[in-house]
Amino acid sequence: MDKQPEAITQSENEAARIRLLPGSDLFDRIQELSNSVARRAFEIFENRGRALGRDLEDWLRAERPSTEIPTPSAGVNAER
Repeated sequence: MDKQPEAITQSENEAARIRLLPGSDLFDRIQELSNSVARRAFEIFENRGRALGRDLEDWLRAERPSTEIPTPSAGVNAER
């Protein structure tokens, strides 16, 4: 029997790891994430004394933990 090239096997393995969600579940998850960021941005706004004019900065700061990709080394440093 012929052996498949390594690249094809690797691609198949990578494709097997991808988990697709139904459209409605994906929409609900995005909406939950957006609501969570909005709540956190408002907390940041309140903690700054409700000073106006920095709404984008507050939003981006609130969004940051949701968009960061954890790395193995970050988890090790956090425990120390």
